[in-house]
Amino acid sequence: SQLTHKTMTNFYGQYIGFGAGGSLPAFSSGSGGTESEVGDYRTHTFTGTAEFTYTAGANNSIDYLVIGGGAGGGGGNNAGGGGGAGGYRYASGYTLLTTGAHCIEVGGPGTYAQGQKSGGDGPDSVFDTITSTGGGGGGGWGSVTGNPSPYDGGHDGGSGGGKGGGGLPSPTDAELTGVGNTPITSPSQGNNGGTNIAGNAGAGGGGAGSVGVSLTVGDVCVNGGNGGSGSSASPLDGTSRAGGGGGGVGSCPSNTGGTASSGGGAGGTNTTGSDATPANYGSGGGGGGAPAPPWPNQNSGAGSSGLVILKYKFQ
Repeated sequence: SQLTHKTMTNFYGQYIGFGAGGSLPAFSSGSGGTESEVGDYRTHTFTGTAEFTYTAGANNSIDYLVIGGGAGGGGGNNAGGGGGAGGYRYASGYTLLTTGAHCIEVGGPGTYAQGQKSGGDGPDSVFDTITSTGGGGGGGWGSVTGNPSPYDGGHDGGSGGGKGGGGLPSPTDAELTGVGNTPITSPSQGNNGGTNIAGNAGAGGGGAGSVGVSLTVGDVCVNGGNGGSGSSASPLDGTSRAGGGGGGVGSCPSNTGGTASSGGGAGGTNTTGSDATPANYGSGGGGGGAPAPPWPNQNSGAGSSGLVILKYKFQ
């Protein structure tokens, strides 16, 4: 049966307590995920939801990296915004208070969007009390009248989705970007998606390292906004992950979709947006872009799954 966070918490083991028989072992130990050992330290890497069994030692201290699932970009009819990266949270010296079995939840990829719809949000990743929120879906194409459609706003998330293209400048347009670091964590788990008043292109999705690129000129052909950069802040990994997706471009043959880094998907240039690279966990998919009229629907790219890494001294 599928593991759930609720059913795998609050297990207390034999080393919790005081007095006779209550002493802790010198070092912590655990099992689960893909295990590796370097020197006195053991690392557990989880790329999918699984059980982590832990026995707390006197040195009870865990370093963690938790990345939420990356979001899908917005669909292209005319142009979609890039998907936001999953939340990126790292810390050292975390105390895991319960000995026993814990469920590690790893968020899957946010789904791509069809037509003018917004991308799917990335699911959350969870380790104990630490939640990294999935990325916010990229906005789909808006209304040509300047009135926001139900789809063109980027979604809030660990990092926010970029606003989709379409529509004339509107006082509400800047409010339709996806807000990152939602809910608020300290340090911040992500950044905002780009704002957008362009008709033919989508803004970039936010990444763990920087905001998505905004598009500030309307009624002309522009390139799609680049996705925000990822982060390699965690010494547990060393690879830059959780980049935002690029915004798509439609109708304008001389312009190109927004680029992406850290595994984010590039925005489509009059075509489907690119998926995020699966090996660069937590990144957003690219927005789709439709060619000139009749503006056939173009799908966006999907996000990539999240990641959890745990490390502690075992001897």
